[in-house]
Amino acid sequence: MRRLLLLVLVAGLALVLAPARAGAEEVDPTTFTGRIVGRVVLDAPKGVAPRQVDYLVEQAAGVPYSPQAVRRTVELLFRLGQFEDVRAEVELRPDGAVDVRFVMTPSPRLLRVVLRGDRGLDSTVVRASLDRSPGDPFVAGDDARLAQQVEAAYRARGYLDATATGRQRATRGRNRVVQVEVDAGQRYRIGEIEFLGDDPGLSDRRLRSFLGSALAPGRIYREEGLRTGLERFLVQMRKHGFVEARLPTLPGPRRRSRIPVEFNKDSATGILGLGIPLDAGHLVESVFQFEGERRAPWTQARLEEVVGLMGAARVSRTYAEDAARQFERFLWRRGYYHAEVEVAVTDEPASLPKGLASWLLPLQDRVRVLRFLARTGPAVRLRTRDITLTGNEFGSRQRLLAVLSEGSPEVLGHRSPVLNVLGFDVYERYVTDGELAQAIDVLKDWYRARGYLSVA
Repeated sequence: MRRLLLLVLVAGLALVLAPARAGAEEVDPTTFTGRIVGRVVLDAPKGVAPRQVDYLVEQAAGVPYSPQAVRRTVELLFRLGQFEDVRAEVELRPDGAVDVRFVMTPSPRLLRVVLRGDRGLDSTVVRASLDRSPGDPFVAGDDARLAQQVEAAYRARGYLDATATGRQRATRGRNRVVQVEVDAGQRYRIGEIEFLGDDPGLSDRRLRSFLGSALAPGRIYREEGLRTGLERFLVQMRKHGFVEARLPTLPGPRRRSRIPVEFNKDSATGILGLGIPLDAGHLVESVFQFEGERRAPWTQARLEEVVGLMGAARVSRTYAEDAARQFERFLWRRGYYHAEVEVAVTDEPASLPKGLASWLLPLQDRVRVLRFLARTGPAVRLRTRDITLTGNEFGSRQRLLAVLSEGSPEVLGHRSPVLNVLGFDVYERYVTDGELAQAIDVLKDWYRARGYLSVA
């Protein structure tokens, strides 16, 4: 029996077919293409059962040999990260068939991570930020990656000058111990916060109040505190009328940073200044007027959500027209099929409230006003007496109405507990096409669950 090795260079995904004996000539990988595969054997290391990885094998027994399938199998096995090396061996049988064997060499394991040096953080906190734990496979370069993660953990907690260097050593069992040498440096506290931009919209004092206590001067800098502070800041800006507010990306090396903030470190004092780029945009106000019915749940905040005001990148006339159409669809889905919405966008002098301190007031003297006029027209209502059920052979009318109601409360609604006990018929809602179709689908599923598989 002649044995050959399929050597797979995983890094370049190159495939070489060569005889196992030294000095033999190379063989074209397509040599065995089309021959029937007699057996596929998984030669897994100790602790790995073949059934745990056989789902990755794309070359099956009893079918023609495929170099592509073998190569793909080797690639998938290697990508598990559990093996240092994966190779495929092909044995040519006397009957002309071939056997394929996948040989897996286990990866060394990470025995432990040792932290040494000038450390300012508890080791438990640092280890929690690592993506490798004792017992995980050790991959080449893990020592450098773990050192980078240690360094990032320190910098995220105020040690902005921290450095970490990792090195590995092998143990008797081919496992690895990674030692990370840490130089934490000093811990920085937050100093002055400056807002960068030509038109911040509000005074610096007012803007700083939006950031929350985590970014108060004198507090230890934490990356998580900065991130949540900026999220809170944008929410507050939009609540105060600056719905276009955004934090532009900084130019230069920090342009790809997850947090677009300029750091100004003073290593002599350990004070960190923050420069926050801000584009406040227009001061925006929305007015909703109705000719016809306006339901109680349609508050100012709810309607601003409907037209997407809080998430608007720019409040332009194009946006306003799209918002009006969205408002119309909102009304149509609630039974107002004849509703029409008009919108006007005007820039007007800002009417500032009196009696407030000057630092609380907007710096802009004009406001962009969106005026929506909704003509709702009559609403189309659906009541239980308007529903006709024909061909029903299972369940009472009231039971089917209950199924419809549970399927789509927007259509028929639920009875309140008191009215349910009293037996009052209170199913009456505005009809909406989408929710009615949903309710009918629920009713069909209810029938199918009870054996009526061809219900229509």
